Order: sequence, then structure tokens, then C-alpha cells
Amino acid sequence: MTFADLIAEADAPAAAAITAVLDHARAQVPDLTEGVSYGVAALMYQGRGLIGIGPHAKGYTLFPFSGSIVAAVADQLPGYRLSKGAIGFTAAQQIPVQVVDQIVGLRRAEIEAAH
Repeated sequence: MTFADLIAEADAPAAAAITAVLDHARAQVPDLTEGVSYGVAALMYQGRGLIGIGPHAKGYTLFPFSGSIVAAVADQLPGYRLSKGAIGFTAAQQIPVQVVDQIVGLRRAEIEAAH
């Protein structure tokens, strides 16, 4: 599934929520490509998954492909559905812009440090 597929299948508020996450990531890291990582649509940076988004029964899930990143932002997301490597969100409970920006920045730094 691609981001275009996700957005096409979502209702208008959910499509806007997905688009907002993608737009913020692309604004921070302009040389991203789209791909698939761990079976979900992903924005790729230097050949590795920066963030991914997939559907979930209760909305959508943001995957930063790093458990340490979820842990780093968890205190800013009270009431969100969190797991070791994923953050759940909906159109009604979007991930705050500053948290998306922090996730993208942290993941970018991890990828750059690995190269």
C-alpha cells in the first residue's frame, strides 16, 4: 500500500491528518523518496525508513522504525495508543506538529549516524 492508496481510502479528515504528517516530514527532509519498509508505506531517507504510516482498526499508526524514538516522545503524547515502535493516531487525535517534527529529526539523526 502506498501513501496515495492510504489517502484515497481515507475519509477527508483522516486524509488531512495523514497528509499533515507527510508534509511536515518532507519539509524537514526534502530529499525523501517513497517506498515500503517493514510492509508499510514509508518515506525513505538514505535508503532507510524514516517514518511509515499504516492503517489500524482504530485509525492509523505512525512507525518511526525506532523504539528509542517512541520512548523519547511518549511523554508528549498522553492518551495516545503507543507501543515500543509505533504511535496510533486518528483524525480526531492527530500527532502534534512539534512531535512529528521531533520524530523526523531524531530518526534522521539516527540514519545519518549509521552511515
